[in-house]
Amino acid sequence: MKMNGKNIFLIIKKDDGMVLALVLLIMVVAIIVGVTVMLSSRIETRIAGNERRAKQDFYIAESATDFVIENFDELASATAMTISSTYNVSSSIPDGSIIGEANATLRLVRQGPAPVGSGTSVA
Repeated sequence: MKMNGKNIFLIIKKDDGMVLALVLLIMVVAIIVGVTVMLSSRIETRIAGNERRAKQDFYIAESATDFVIENFDELASATAMTISSTYNVSSSIPDGSIIGEANATLRLVRQGPAPVGSGTSVA
């Protein structure tokens, strides 16, 4: 089969630069995949770090709450507590404790009616 004096099969068989173009295409795809994986990994690392910090803060707050509950009588007797006042008890947390970073406060709040017979009830 001839086309303008040239054999069409010879034109199709001339693929000297095809390997180079194919390799370059594969390398571009590999680079794009690599960059995407790297960015995804970076985001996942940030998420894991944020989750770790959130859990650590939660455990410190929970430990501070346990400390206040266990030592409530001692902490409450150290101050004259009045309703709706806030008292900072962070200084009572032992030094070197994991909860030393916590800022613990007590707030006395009255909920519901006063007990009957307490002298403050309406009845």
